[in-house]
Amino acid sequence: MQVRFIKALWGMDMPSVTALDKIKSAGFDGFEASFFEFDNKDFVSKAHDLGLTSVCQVYVTSHEEVKSQFARGADAKADRINAHVGKDWWEFSRSVDFLRLAISEAAELGIPFCVETHRGRVPFTPNTALALCQAVPELRLTADYSHFTCVCESDLSDQASTLAALSQKVDYIHARVGHGEGPQVDDPRLEKNKGHCDLFLGFWNEILATGSTAGLKEMLVCPEFGPPPYMPTNERDEPVADLWEICNWTKDWLAREWRA
Repeated sequence: MQVRFIKALWGMDMPSVTALDKIKSAGFDGFEASFFEFDNKDFVSKAHDLGLTSVCQVYVTSHEEVKSQFARGADAKADRINAHVGKDWWEFSRSVDFLRLAISEAAELGIPFCVETHRGRVPFTPNTALALCQAVPELRLTADYSHFTCVCESDLSDQASTLAALSQKVDYIHARVGHGEGPQVDDPRLEKNKGHCDLFLGFWNEILATGSTAGLKEMLVCPEFGPPPYMPTNERDEPVADLWEICNWTKDWLAREWRA
């Protein structure tokens, strides 16, 4: 299986077209950007010229949002849609119906589609995500387990069988290291966070192994650490670490691990 590293534009404080050059120069294979960036013809043209894999990030709670945001990614020939879907308070039947609608829309547009595991959204816990996958077999996931550890306030060791089942549904990994009290450690490079990093590496290794066994040809992996308020700040409200350096370090760390 080929791993392709993706860099999110989230937190990159520069024009989006300029960000693409930095992403390419750092050795990333592609980028993730919110749907509205794909309205920028210069941005889309630059991405194509650089040969970057493109992920269109959408945020949908209505049929109208699905149609409009998905179309913007498809029109720009994005390689994949990653979606924050619905609300955690929706009734299960509503979530299932909405996921089926979104999957149908993506299929009609001919663009691969993943739903991100995320706090506040439809698949906000491991057991809820698995129940949705069972109810909607076509559902594919972006695994951001930092939200799971935070929502469940645990290392998920008591849900290992659920995670194993979910690993069969993953096409994309948001490789951010979280913990039981928050979705992001302050700096994954610090020795104090090694236990958290090892835990999440185990999650991601299981996903890769399962996908490889299932015959997946590639896995997209985005070291999606974020700026404040995801990133802790000091008493002057300054980030405690450099976001770009953390994302780049995580890419290099995982590349070393998976070459071994």
